[in-house]
Amino acid sequence: MKKEILLLSSLISLSIVLYLGIPGNENMDHKNIVEDEILESEVNNLPDDKLNKDPILKFDIVRLDPKGNIIIAGKTIPDAEIQIFDGNEKLSTVISDSHGDWVWVSENQIEDGLKRFRLKYVDKSGEEHNSIENVIVNFEKDNADNHKIFKISEDSRKGVKVLNEKEIMGIAIDSVEHFNNGNLRIRGRSVPLSKIKIFLSGNMLSETFVKKNGFWEISLKNIKLGSYDLKIELASQNQVISLETSIFNGLINSELLQKKKIIVEDGNSLWRIARKTLGGGVLYAEIYKHNRKKIKDPDLIYPGQVFNIPSIKKEISYE
Repeated sequence: MKKEILLLSSLISLSIVLYLGIPGNENMDHKNIVEDEILESEVNNLPDDKLNKDPILKFDIVRLDPKGNIIIAGKTIPDAEIQIFDGNEKLSTVISDSHGDWVWVSENQIEDGLKRFRLKYVDKSGEEHNSIENVIVNFEKDNADNHKIFKISEDSRKGVKVLNEKEIMGIAIDSVEHFNNGNLRIRGRSVPLSKIKIFLSGNMLSETFVKKNGFWEISLKNIKLGSYDLKIELASQNQVISLETSIFNGLINSELLQKKKIIVEDGNSLWRIARKTLGGGVLYAEIYKHNRKKIKDPDLIYPGQVFNIPSIKKEISYE
């Protein structure tokens, strides 16, 4: 399904079955352009039904400590040799047990920066099967508050799942996904069992209650893709606060998309991405960090565009 997706509290995924690129200022310094060579032409021509025949290559648990030691566990078919990659760099091979469970513990501490973990399995006939799930880790040594771990799936029903976020006493927007049928899906976290309302460019369109685990989701229909001011308003304990940010306000650079490139920008919009999936479709993303606040003042409004975001100037390569 063709879709556009906005991720606001995590980092983005590069998948073995995806084209990935970030649209931005075409006049931007080429030093901020990062190229991903993970796709080959024969992969691009792989039909969607072929993916359904792949064995399960699933991430279940990701644990990361402040020093960079990481543990990853997942599920696959029994007695399978699973290769673990960070981008295009092979990290290790593990063997699943008779139930299909596997665990990997890193021998070395991971370095600062963006990590993209994916899985590969080669069957007895020599055919390669690649995971449609990716785990993305943003690691900053000795700064656990800035660690971001999330899982993104090619399956639009699953979308984006934040793996290391807990309940908060405020508001967080985790992802906004736009589908070609006009549906808009917004996910985030807030105070359990509280009531939230959603506004697009000043118009209140929907409301819902936060689940017991602190996560919430709102789906809207007949929303044309375009630039909007998104506002989430929380009512809890006789107090009202809100989180605001703009969404879908950048253009997708089709040339960069075809070249499978990413542009990393300094500023409030940390990442802008366009992703072309197998079978067509584009993913658009803007990444934000630290977009959660505690309820302190019922009259205080928390603008979503004010974040503590590090500058990224270093070129990142997955070759």
